[in-house]
Amino acid sequence: MRLDVPAGLAGCSGCPDPLAYSSALDDVRSIFSDLCGVFADQGGFNFVVAGFGEWRATVRTDLMVVLEQLPAILAALRTEQPAELDFFEQGLQRSVWIRTAGGEVVLSCTSRLPSWTPPGDEIRMPRAELENMLKDLAQAFLDAANVACPGMASHPWLLAWANELTVRGHGEQEP
Repeated sequence: MRLDVPAGLAGCSGCPDPLAYSSALDDVRSIFSDLCGVFADQGGFNFVVAGFGEWRATVRTDLMVVLEQLPAILAALRTEQPAELDFFEQGLQRSVWIRTAGGEVVLSCTSRLPSWTPPGDEIRMPRAELENMLKDLAQAFLDAANVACPGMASHPWLLAWANELTVRGHGEQEP
């Protein structure tokens, strides 16, 4: 899973006003929605999800729902608890189930659509590899936001989300 960002990305038009959010009506998911919408409208962004076949994941909706789940997924990996990464939006409607087995994770996939069955039963990989993949996805999103919509990248809700992940440059000290 990764976010491909267009080469030469510059500031985007249509960036939302970071002061326009209401704590009574919004949370970090509103920021994800708006930034993913800006990225989708900009063009050149590609959200790649593969492993159980290559999926037609979208930047506008699928990336947004994955970003909101990252803190819980990474916390589950750190504590060796099972987790579900749910691609619940229309189109994919699949879940990737994650369970730890020592230093490895075992991934399995289920579909809520009768027209698609995942190829293969399980994928095994080192737990650190999955953690790094998810953190790299978050880092690519944050880096793109910082270039495309710098006012949004410094919003307190987004900074708090990044700190939950301990993503480099947004809460984690570089060695």
